[in-house]
Formats: sequence, structure tokens, C-alpha cells
Amino acid sequence: MTVRSRPPSPPIAVPFALLLGVLALVIALGATAAPASASASPSATASATSDLDPDGQQVSVSGSGFDPTKGVYVALCVDQGAGALATPCIGGIDTSGSASSSAWVSSNPPAYGEGLATPYGPGGTFDVTIQVSAADQFADCPDPASAPDGCVLFVRADHTRAGDRSQDVRIPVTWASGAAVDDASDESGSGAAGDEDATGAGASGGQGADGSAAGTDAPGALARTGASVALVGGSAAVLLALGTTVLLMTRSRRESPTQPLR
Repeated sequence: MTVRSRPPSPPIAVPFALLLGVLALVIALGATAAPASASASPSATASATSDLDPDGQQVSVSGSGFDPTKGVYVALCVDQGAGALATPCIGGIDTSGSASSSAWVSSNPPAYGEGLATPYGPGGTFDVTIQVSAADQFADCPDPASAPDGCVLFVRADHTRAGDRSQDVRIPVTWASGAAVDDASDESGSGAAGDEDATGAGASGGQGADGSAAGTDAPGALARTGASVALVGGSAAVLLALGTTVLLMTRSRRESPTQPLR
């Protein structure tokens, strides 16, 4: 009777198991890094939003979390609702630097904008001051016939990216005349990308004690990552378990005694 040993397991099993383990680790690391990059969302605060002087007053607007590669305008405009371009803007949008009713923020403006646009600070921040009035020849903020949803301090992508809504932030205002654009009581207000209503804060983001608001999803904005992280994390766990199983099976085959073959 001839006794023959079983052929050894294919040598590719162990590298395959290790490959699965490495892939699972890479996916898991990517999942943990995703929330950090998605946490930055455009938001802005204003020094005054309620009982504004209809004849005009200065308002300072501070922003953070904006994309420094995209220029933005800051102005008082007729609200058209969340996700829509607020227009027209009181006093128009100024690209010449000669008007005070709007501000242009950009770190990489066209050649004609150099020296006119205010560059971003670290982390996509800015701090500008504009002159706001309730009306001009094109719109009247307190008049429901002219502005049914009132007016908002509006941050939007500049004319080089006119269709980009990812930088939109709306901050509602009220006027001292008593014609309220929104039921707001704070002297200062804030807004974030993706606001679904005119409250001065992100509709789902919440408002802190300092008046700042967290952003929520908007067209072109970074999406929420909770569900994605859970899905990717689960996939990584399955791959890791599969790799471990293949590795254990390979070792088991190698350590099993030689069986006679009849």
C-alpha cells in the first residue's frame, strides 16, 4: 500500500488573507477621517439683524468654513427660500469696490479684482462691513408685495461661480418700522449653509450660546457622514473577518496530520 501526502495548500491563500486585512484597515481609516473633512460647513454671523434702521445702517458680517478657492459676495437681498439664489440685492452687487452696500471676498479674484476683494483669513474666514437699507429702486424688503419672504443678509458665490450654491448662507433680518421679515428677537444673528427656514440659525444644526450655528446639508454642500461611516465601517469589519477566516483555514490545513490515500 502506497501512502501519499495531501498536496500543500496553495501558497496564494495567505497573501490573499493579508490583502483582505490591509484593505479592511485602509477602509476603516478612511471612514474615521471622513467626518473631519465634512465638518467644515459655511456659516456666518451678523452684528445686528433685528430692528434695523430702514434708512440705512452699517452691519458687520463674519464668516467661517468657506472654501477659500471660491470668492463670495455679502449683501442684503430679497429671500427666495432655502437652496435658491436670493435676488435682487439692495444696492446691487458691487464688483468695482466703489459701493458699500455689498462686499466681495476672494483670495484669487480675476486680475481686475485684485486690491478690491477682501482676501480670506485662515480656515475660510472673513469679516466685512456693509451698509444696509430696507429698499432701493428695485426692491422693498418690508413690503410683502415686493419681498414676500422678506430680505436676508446673504453670502453667495461671486460672479466667477454664479451657479454655485455651496457657499450660500442666509441670515434673516427685521426692521425698526415694525414690518418684520421674520420673528427674531436677538440683536445679532447667524446662519449656515442649508438653512431651511428664516430663523437666523441652521434649521437642524442648532444654535450655540454665542449665536453661532452649525450648518446642515444644502445643494453642493458636504453631505452628512453618519450613515456612510457606519456602512463603510461594517464593510471593513466583514472584510477583516473574511481575511481572518481564510488565514485560519490555511493554518488548519497545514497543521492537519497526513492521511493515507487508498
